[in-house]
Amino acid sequence: MSSTATIHPDLVLSALLGTATHPTKLRNLELFHQICKERETLGSNDFSLRSIGEFVEARGGPKV
Repeated sequence: MSSTATIHPDLVLSALLGTATHPTKLRNLELFHQICKERETLGSNDFSLRSIGEFVEARGGPKV
C-alpha cells in the first residue's frame, strides 16, 4: 500500500529559503515558485521542468 502526503508549496518554499544564503539562489527559488503559482491559477497542470524552465528562463532565471 502506498501513502502520499500533501505538502503545501509555500511550506516547501519556506524550507528552501531557510537553507539558501546566496541572493541569486533566493531569487531563483522565488521565481520558480511564482511561476508555478501563476500556472496553477491559470489552470495548467503541466509542471514539468521543461515547461516551467522555459518561463523561468524568459524572466531572467537559469537556462533550461
